[in-house]
Amino acid sequence: MCEAKLITECFVRPENEVTIAERIYNLNPFDTSFLSRDNVQSGLLYAKPSGFSASSYLESLRSSLSRALVYFYPLAGRFVSLRDEEERTSFVYIDCTKGPGARLIHASAQCLTMLDVLSPNSDVPMVVKSFFDLGEMTNNYDGHTKGLLSVQMTELKDSVFLGFCFNHVVVDGVSIVHFLTVWSKIFVMGKLPSSIPLPIVQRPASLDGKAVKLIPFYVDHLGKNESVSRSMNEYHLRERVFRISPPSLKKLKRMANSEAIMTDNINISSSKKGISEFQALIAFVWKCITRIRKLPPNEVTTCMLSVDLRPRLKPALTYNHLGNYAVKAKASARVAELLGNTVGWAATLLQQSVAALDNKEAHELMSRVDELIPGVETSRSNSSVVRVGASSRFDLNEFKFGLGRLVAYHGGYGNNVDGKMNACMGTHGDGSVDLEICLAPNTMTALSFDEEFMCFASQHNGHYNHVSKM
Repeated sequence: MCEAKLITECFVRPENEVTIAERIYNLNPFDTSFLSRDNVQSGLLYAKPSGFSASSYLESLRSSLSRALVYFYPLAGRFVSLRDEEERTSFVYIDCTKGPGARLIHASAQCLTMLDVLSPNSDVPMVVKSFFDLGEMTNNYDGHTKGLLSVQMTELKDSVFLGFCFNHVVVDGVSIVHFLTVWSKIFVMGKLPSSIPLPIVQRPASLDGKAVKLIPFYVDHLGKNESVSRSMNEYHLRERVFRISPPSLKKLKRMANSEAIMTDNINISSSKKGISEFQALIAFVWKCITRIRKLPPNEVTTCMLSVDLRPRLKPALTYNHLGNYAVKAKASARVAELLGNTVGWAATLLQQSVAALDNKEAHELMSRVDELIPGVETSRSNSSVVRVGASSRFDLNEFKFGLGRLVAYHGGYGNNVDGKMNACMGTHGDGSVDLEICLAPNTMTALSFDEEFMCFASQHNGHYNHVSKM
């Protein structure tokens, strides 16, 4: 089977050495609660430019990454655990000077073309797994010995795939987008334009007048050699990308808002903004997947949305505060209740779950966060849950990296579970949304042939037709 093969690899440290004052980067308890999860993966596919030189391009990646790490220096470090064997506890932090730095891999898969990766009208091919850290599944806890950032440049016959692996303890989606924005601008321009704010690495000392509990954080040892157990990635699952066109998004929004107004068995008076396109879309997909799963009527189904706490705190934190401030908003209902009501009803549930994460709730979460001890997770799959990651707010088309227009995005295989879904701004640049959905095999087959779902969705093929005509 064709897969990415290692050509060379190196490690990259910040262009300027980390100072003594910057050496120790303390993790708060919320960060540490992600130790048992997989790395966050993001992949970008581009058409190979004429006259492309892999060695020259790799050197440009290396030098620009070194400059970007000057601002995001914790990503160049390693975790350190101070253990108390008598108390069976550990204290984890980042030593920003430890280790050789971020990992940069050059791989080749000349046996594959762009069309092989896009696989229109088919599942995301398993070979894409080898485009991230050469297919190695890395747990966040591995940041003690492995890089907190890994970048793989894979050269295909007619295209280039950039696969990024971020340690989720260190960054969330907002910080990842900020980092990639900074790095891509440095790659293209040679420096960071003043219009892009630098990351704020230091944690706020207080929020709303209350001290932020940063250290210490102690976790029980679950085994002799490490503090967390590892989740089992579920390779039997299928992934497919669907495109939701702008007309479909507008239609769903109109429908949801019309239905929400007529809803009389749920409190919608607290909402003054109406249902957004994103909320309507997620509510629609939640209902479709739940219906196809054929769950018992009285079983509770949950839809979880990733929400950024930064703007919800008082005083609010700006998006350039480096760290992990992502929490899950959860909307739940009995299966019969969800399926017996409208998309507008379900969208209102989602809207209220997000609205509930206000400053008060955020502080309560942060005060309870020391209870989020990395636990035993042999599997996080739950056939009644839909998990939504990424965000259609993030414009991935801004990441040029000297390769022109983005052809396709892929979320990788880290943290894959039945019901996981990434919603990203479409690569067509027309206001569409790309939905990357991971489901059990039979559920994926049913969804792909479901008339109600496919009335609003189409099989995704990037903008391959556009590229092939250039």
